[in-house]
Amino acid sequence: MPVGLVQGLIVTRLAIPPFIATLAAFSYLRGAAFIASDGATIAGLGDGFSMIANTNVPVAVSVAVFLFAVLIVTTRRVMSWMKPANKGKTRPVDPVFTGVFVLGALLGAWAFGRYRGIPSPVVALLVVIGAATFVASNTAFGRPIYAIGANPEAARRVGINVKGTLVGLFLLSSLLATLRALIQTSRLDAGSHDTAEFLALDAISACVTGGTSLSGRRGTVAGSALGALIANGLSRMGINTYWQLVTTGTVLVAALTIHRVTRQGEQT
Repeated sequence: MPVGLVQGLIVTRLAIPPFIATLAAFSYLRGAAFIASDGATIAGLGDGFSMIANTNVPVAVSVAVFLFAVLIVTTRRVMSWMKPANKGKTRPVDPVFTGVFVLGALLGAWAFGRYRGIPSPVVALLVVIGAATFVASNTAFGRPIYAIGANPEAARRVGINVKGTLVGLFLLSSLLATLRALIQTSRLDAGSHDTAEFLALDAISACVTGGTSLSGRRGTVAGSALGALIANGLSRMGINTYWQLVTTGTVLVAALTIHRVTRQGEQT
């Protein structure tokens, strides 16, 4: 959290572009990690700490969670399509995305039903996705984020607290990074100074692959999560690390190319 506050103040008070400030943070935070650990991996953190990320939700509850998610999402989507204001505005791709989600949730219910239930890190991920989606779509803090990403000056002129929102976003980012570090350290029962060395590229690729526009206005939490799932699937499939890097970079370029072509088509 203090790191997020510092980053937010650097961006808002010193007017340093967020991307540059983040790159700088990668450098000085990694250096601080090297100094704190003396370049060594810290292991043997205890059974209690290790249980945080190495437990599972009971199988019956796991299946019920996925089925409940299917029910809620499909009901909301169908009700949205049936609203008089949305008649004729439903894009052909919307039912496709909904079908993909339903299929994925059913596969998840089947997979975790055969397994030992949902692992606790997955539970944490689902909670974060749900909370972030709600905040982005239904709160006074979340909705202006799209406007700020598209045009900060225009957002400021219409009364949006741009600086306060940016600081809040950096604080949330810091909190989620801490949660991620806690889960990984618990899962491995070890903490290393170079764990997040390539995560910046993975995060950018996940967002762009999931439909987030780098020029603002467009993007969803669920889409970014799907992009991260695609990237994570490479390691789960046992693909060589070197080829994972090649694939991640290639997918990023392809996604950016598709985004640019699509945007040009919309403008014409």
